[in-house]
Amino acid sequence: MTKRAALGVVITLVAIVALVFGAVMDPRRAAFAYLDAYSFCLTVVLGVLFWVMIGHTTNAVWFVVLRRTAERAIVPLPLLAVLFVPLLFARRLLYPVETSPTYPGAPDTYSSITFFTVRAVIYFAIWCSFSFFLRRW
Repeated sequence: MTKRAALGVVITLVAIVALVFGAVMDPRRAAFAYLDAYSFCLTVVLGVLFWVMIGHTTNAVWFVVLRRTAERAIVPLPLLAVLFVPLLFARRLLYPVETSPTYPGAPDTYSSITFFTVRAVIYFAIWCSFSFFLRRW
């Protein structure tokens, strides 16, 4: 293992320990911190995926220089799909309106957990397939 890979493993382990410690001490704050970090990473990867799609659609000559780097940046998209699972478990902490008695009809509306999960699976399936096929081209 190279020094760079070992450093990545150490940083990942420290982050996991910090997340578990935060979840034990204050679950709601840890859930919001996880959501914030996750949203940042997903936004960056989806932004790069958007530019790769534009580069392929327009056959842009200027994008040839950046194409390989951008394609490497969208590789973690399936990992982000797996890292979405903790957000499903923390959903009650993040979105308390779902269980609020003042919000009538919450279980069978757009915000229900089943519909939320189905939408997430569909979105990630589409994004991951775009990522896979654009990298193969």
